[in-house]
Amino acid sequence: MNIVMVGVGGAIGAISRYLVDQVILNRFDSSLLGTFAVNTSGSLVLGIISGMLYNTVWPIEARLFVTVGILGSYTTFSSLSVATIHSVESGNIYTAVMNILSNLIVGLIAAYAGLVVGKSL
Repeated sequence: MNIVMVGVGGAIGAISRYLVDQVILNRFDSSLLGTFAVNTSGSLVLGIISGMLYNTVWPIEARLFVTVGILGSYTTFSSLSVATIHSVESGNIYTAVMNILSNLIVGLIAAYAGLVVGKSL
């Protein structure tokens, strides 16, 4: 049953990631911003859920569905890595460095904010 929950959650997360990326790509013409938005929002949501788990107990299936399934496939380090390498190969070192730093720093801030919010729920 756990595998099914991860698989179904993974499908939802992958589709959600694609949709968010497409909206940002169409609006701002930037796949870097799409990855940034996904990683930041995913960090925030995972922080909220992790904070909530301090106060409540979720069944293992629900935790796997949301954290490993949905959020695991929604956020992606591999896209961040490839986009950064593409920037380096294009000679955009500043963009590459800012991409890494902004994803890391803002992701950590979002995760922390989510933990604080989640613990208060």
